Amino acid sequence: MSEIRVNVLCAVATMACLVPAGSAAAGPAVGQGQVSIRSITAYGDRDYERLRGDCPWGDDALEASVPGHGKAAAVLRFCSSYGVARATVVHDRKARRYLLLEAQSGRGSNVAKRYLTLYRLGAEPVELLRTPLAWPTGPDQRFGYRYAVEPEGAAGLRIRLRGGIERGADAPGPGAAAAERERVIRVECGA
Repeated sequence: MSEIRVNVLCAVATMACLVPAGSAAAGPAVGQGQVSIRSITAYGDRDYERLRGDCPWGDDALEASVPGHGKAAAVLRFCSSYGVARATVVHDRKARRYLLLEAQSGRGSNVAKRYLTLYRLGAEPVELLRTPLAWPTGPDQRFGYRYAVEPEGAAGLRIRLRGGIERGADAPGPGAAAAERERVIRVECGA
């Protein structure tokens, strides 16, 4: 088993790779919250060029709004291919809020790479971790991870990723069982 430690502001992310793995439920499992994601094009032509930022394609520019006490507590602008993204809010045991964002980069047939990015929510969202979730491994085959999130220790999260070969959208291919891998990422955020 290999272990990697990365210091990031208030967090330490520990990554462990384990082989083989059992099955895992897809998606986050802790304190889910509603996050609205909308295209920057919704703002209209006047503000579009300014808000679009560095996104190579106009419809890739998105904005995630995280609710808090009846209003948007945090707003995050980001790029995701074809305007496809998912986000949710999770909490650790100290009720700290984190945003889990699934976004993708790249355009074309079996080219897009999907990433999971973890932000700590505060006055400004702070990126703590970014890890790949799915990528092409051949002309019509992809490797991808499913993930589950749970509280870790007194303050922090554990992200358990389990992966294998994918064919098409989400269908497992014939080599999925043999290629399964498990990664555990621990995010610790001080007392």
